[in-house]
Amino acid sequence: MPITTATDEHYDEANFRLRFKHAPEDRSLVETVLADAAVRTPVDVWGDRTREAHGYLAAHMLAMDVHGRDARLKQDDGQSSYGKMRERLEAELAPAVIPRVT
Repeated sequence: MPITTATDEHYDEANFRLRFKHAPEDRSLVETVLADAAVRTPVDVWGDRTREAHGYLAAHMLAMDVHGRDARLKQDDGQSSYGKMRERLEAELAPAVIPRVT
């Protein structure tokens, strides 16, 4: 049974795959990571940037997972390009308000 946590503010598995083409084929892995990333991307903190932040965090988590080799767009420092985008969003929004959760 799939985990269902998608809201208008968070990606569901199908829409995530449309945006992030390198997602692994394992649907249950992607759904689990999307659920975990949704918990770490609360709407009341991220506001209208929730969906964007949720997608980047989920893509980063998948890229860093051993099963996410296809999504691994890593930089020289070992961070994924998706993780760097999430960090930029955190810095734009409110570094003092949003704790680092990745």
